[in-house]
Amino acid sequence: MALIEGRDMFSSIRNSTRFCLLLPENGAESAPGILYLLPVRRGLATDWIRYTGIEELAREYGLAVVMPEGVSSDFCNMVYGMKWWDYLTKELPDYLEKIFGIRKDTCLCFGAEMGGEASIRLGLRCPERFAAAGAAGADYLRVSRYAAGQISGRDLESVYGSLPVADGILAETDLQRLAAESGTQGARLWLHPQDAGAEALAERTGKPVHWFTSAEQGWKGYGACLEEFVRSAVRPGGTV
Repeated sequence: MALIEGRDMFSSIRNSTRFCLLLPENGAESAPGILYLLPVRRGLATDWIRYTGIEELAREYGLAVVMPEGVSSDFCNMVYGMKWWDYLTKELPDYLEKIFGIRKDTCLCFGAEMGGEASIRLGLRCPERFAAAGAAGADYLRVSRYAAGQISGRDLESVYGSLPVADGILAETDLQRLAAESGTQGARLWLHPQDAGAEALAERTGKPVHWFTSAEQGWKGYGACLEEFVRSAVRPGGTV
């Protein structure tokens, strides 16, 4: 299993950013599935490798793993900032396919905190690419609470704009709204019952949701949920 740490300039964020990859010894083309691992707010591309057993899991299942950074963007196209959603869903996948041969379909995604919310957003908005999406430590009410004036913060204003939040932004970012509109077309979802708004989101999807069982907090808990996600989302033979 090869560990690659890269950095390059991307036009969607008008800056360079770092990413880490885990690739099978026979190359990305041999991987039965691609796993996107999304970070906590201001997290590093190396965090998942340092704090969890992802390398061992990737080797066991033959997965290629993509670990980008996202500063405090929520991986959204920020109102006062860069287009991180375009980077995550368009520019980075195109780049990885061209440079490393990592295909853009048959994907899984998992994240913690900010990355968890982005992971579920990927599953709901891009079901043609992501077969399963999981999250731990996420807050599925965060966007709607900000739009209602119940919470505030510079990071929130940078991403979603000043109040009142434009309806078009909420249509693309509010997870409760996306869940209600996804119908049966969204990816299979893995959620943690302790996360804010998780039960409401599951109810809005109108389809079965997988619930994590780990009661651990922080990175220990995120690692346990990640292992549970991979072992239950990847089918026998390593297929997604």
